[in-house]
Amino acid sequence: MEIGHFIIILKGYRQHEIMRPHNSIADLKFLTMEAAILLFRRFVLAVCCLLLVGKADAQLVYTDKGLPASRDMLKEIHRKAVSVKNEYQSKGVKCERIDILDIRDNIYLLPDGTFDVYQWKDGDWINLYSGSFVGYNFNSYKFVLDGKIYSSGGDGYWQDHGQIITFLWDRGEWEILPFSLDLERNHVYCDGESLVSFWGLPIKIDPGNKKVESLPPFNYEAELNMNNIFYRLDFSNYIYIRGRWFYFLEKRSGELRRSTIECIGKIQKAKTEDHLFHIIGDSLTIYNHDAEIFLATNVNAELYKFDKVPGSRSSSPVMAWGFGILAVLILGFGLYRAKILINKTGNDSTMDDPLFSVLSAHRGKIMTMEDFDVILGIDKVIPAETQRFRRAQLIKSLNRKYRAKHGHNLIERQRDPEDGRRYMYRVV
Repeated sequence: MEIGHFIIILKGYRQHEIMRPHNSIADLKFLTMEAAILLFRRFVLAVCCLLLVGKADAQLVYTDKGLPASRDMLKEIHRKAVSVKNEYQSKGVKCERIDILDIRDNIYLLPDGTFDVYQWKDGDWINLYSGSFVGYNFNSYKFVLDGKIYSSGGDGYWQDHGQIITFLWDRGEWEILPFSLDLERNHVYCDGESLVSFWGLPIKIDPGNKKVESLPPFNYEAELNMNNIFYRLDFSNYIYIRGRWFYFLEKRSGELRRSTIECIGKIQKAKTEDHLFHIIGDSLTIYNHDAEIFLATNVNAELYKFDKVPGSRSSSPVMAWGFGILAVLILGFGLYRAKILINKTGNDSTMDDPLFSVLSAHRGKIMTMEDFDVILGIDKVIPAETQRFRRAQLIKSLNRKYRAKHGHNLIERQRDPEDGRRYMYRVV
C-alpha cells in the first residue's frame, strides 16, 4: 500500500477519531485529554532535545560505496546539498540529517523526516518524489538493498514506529511493506542481506522475503537508551553512536565500546558548520565547503580510546536464570490480578472503542474495500495513499485490542476472487 498522509498538530488522535463525528460529551472529553497529553509529551521532548543537544544542526552524511568521487564532484555535491537543506529551512522544515547513498553509478539524497528522494543528475539534485508529505519518518534509518532504497522506523508527529517503506522508482512514491506494519521501533543496521537490530527487540528482518526472526538477546540496553541516541555514523564493520556517551558497536561480534568524551574530535563543529561527512568502508573524511579536509580518520585509529562495555556480548547464566524466574513470578501475579479485576468490573477498557459496536453488526460478512471504508469512516479521505495508510492503521489498532481479549483478530483480509489485485474484508 502506498503511504503518505497529511500531518496536523493533533495527529495523536487515533485516525478514525479524526474522521468521524463524536456522539457524546464523554467521547469529546476523552479525545481532548488524549490530545493534551500528546501535545505535552511532544513539548517536553522538544525542550529536552534543545537542552541536550543545543542547536539542531544538519548532518550531511555521504556513505560512498561506489567509485570514489573526485574532489571537485564532492564539492559540488556538498554545495548543492546545503542548498537543499536551506530550502527546507526557509519553509520551516528542520532537516537534522541528510543521507547521501550510492546505487550502482547513481547518487541519491534523502532529507530526514521527508519522503523526498533526490537524484544527482547534470550537476544538480532532482527530486523524484511525486508527493508533498512530511513528518512520518524523522530519525529513520535509510539503506540500500538489492538496488532499492528503504527507510526503516522513525518517529512522526503522532507515533513512533518500526515500519519499513521502499521507494517505487516507476511511480515516484513510497510503499509500506505490509509485514512490517506491526513492528515496534528499533535501531537497526543493514548487513547486506537483511536488517539486524542493535537496540530494542533482538530481531533480524528480511525485507525481500518478508520475514522476521528472533536473535539472542543483547545485554547493553541500559547503555543505548533509544531517546538518547542523537546521531550515528555507519561504517562497513562498525557503528559510531552519539548517545548518553560515545560508542563504537562492532556489527559482527556485537561488542560495544564506550568513551565518556568525544574521542573523534571536531565532529560537533563539523555538524554545526554543515560540513560533509564522507564514509568509505571504515574510514571517515570530513570536508569543509571548499572541499578541504577538515578531519580524516578511521575506526581502527580510534578504537583504542574506547573501553569495552562489560557484558556487551554475554551475561552470567546464574543471573539470567534468576531474573527469568523473577519475571515469570511477576507476570503470573499480574495476570492473576488482571483476571480478578476483569471479573469484578465485567468490562474491558480496551474494548470501549465505538467502532467495535459498529463492526459487530457486520459479523460474518465479506465486504468490498469501498464498503469497509464507509464503516470505518474513511471513505471521504483523499488522496488514495492517505486512505490506504489510515485503513491499515485502523485495522492494526482494532485487531490488537480485540486480540488482547479474545486471542484472535477481529478483521480478516482476503484476495478478491474476481480481481486478484484487490482485497475483501471480513469481520469474524
